[in-house]
Amino acid sequence: MVLHLTPDSEATTTQHTNVQMKTLNPHFNQTFELYALVGKCDTNHCSIVSKFKGDADNFILHVSVWDWDRFTEDDFMGYFEVPLKGMPQRDAVEKWHPVWPQPGSYFLKLMLDK
Repeated sequence: MVLHLTPDSEATTTQHTNVQMKTLNPHFNQTFELYALVGKCDTNHCSIVSKFKGDADNFILHVSVWDWDRFTEDDFMGYFEVPLKGMPQRDAVEKWHPVWPQPGSYFLKLMLDK
């Protein structure tokens, strides 16, 4: 998975989860930092806590899913976006996000700490 905030014309917020080999149901269990975001993924579940110095309403969290290939280019599987506008502070928002255009979804737990 590749995560980043938009707008970010220089892609300085881009982070990648670890590659999960030989599985159709990856289980992520890692912590990552994304711009002013700190998060953790576990069993197709991601939780993110953000600390924005500016206005979080101006950002969208973009998550793309890729199939890793050793000898050829990685295959794009789909993506979803989470607008941060109007998200409550310090209250976790938990929701399944469908991955477009492929079937499937990921559970995301997002909490803003402005």
